[in-house]
Amino acid sequence: MKNSKGFTLFEVVTALFLVVMTTSFITPVLVKVYQEKRTIQEKQWIQEYMHDTMQRWVYEVVDIPQTLENKGTSYRLDTNINVNVIELCAYWNGKNQRTYHWCHYGKK
Repeated sequence: MKNSKGFTLFEVVTALFLVVMTTSFITPVLVKVYQEKRTIQEKQWIQEYMHDTMQRWVYEVVDIPQTLENKGTSYRLDTNINVNVIELCAYWNGKNQRTYHWCHYGKK
């Protein structure tokens, strides 16, 4: 090519097209990854909360709420207490739009 001083219009349009296509494929994947990460954090938080609550229940009388809220996620807690055994279950909708539940058991 003689006296070439820049890119042609075709080269610029092709490069722009490749950038847009790559971005359009990567963005939904990154959104899904973020939602899954947030859902894992929700599960870890409720597991820690339930573990701490069960530890306190073993050694003292504890009022267990019916609902909890943490960082925009609502949790519903169900408690089933028999003589010396407690079953504590949490239900919530994760950021990835799936319903989750986690149960924790304790014995005095």
